Amino acid sequence: MFRHLLVHASEHPSLTLGQAPPAWLSPAEQKIFAGLVFAQRRHKWLLGRWASKRLLTEMGWGGELSILNDQTGWPYALKAGKRLPVCLSISHRGDWGLAAAARAPGVLLGADLETVEDRDAALVRQFFSEAEAKRVDRLANSRVIS
Repeated sequence: MFRHLLVHASEHPSLTLGQAPPAWLSPAEQKIFAGLVFAQRRHKWLLGRWASKRLLTEMGWGGELSILNDQTGWPYALKAGKRLPVCLSISHRGDWGLAAAARAPGVLLGADLETVEDRDAALVRQFFSEAEAKRVDRLANSRVIS
């Protein structure tokens, strides 16, 4: 079983500005945040942390949390210096942040937040298998234009 939480930057005014609320980031997170040069990257990074910390608090792990990434980039949560027994996935798009978490041991979870919009056909050729590309082509050709 997993849980997820979708947040919007407007829920916390400083997030809209790409600023961390006071005393909200752990020292390890502050160090990472200070190294994020581009405003858009800071904004997205904060949205992911905001969603993750709120979700983990709803799951019973309130208090001071750190959301970090391992050497492969996979996010994980620390509380009082100990890694929480949860698989965490973070995504963001525009002013939206998404966190998904599963407590079950050994579960790997991935979540992605995307905008539904027309895409260049080159994207399909580059990232999809031949079978997936054929399915996309069939679906695109079946659209009803009103």
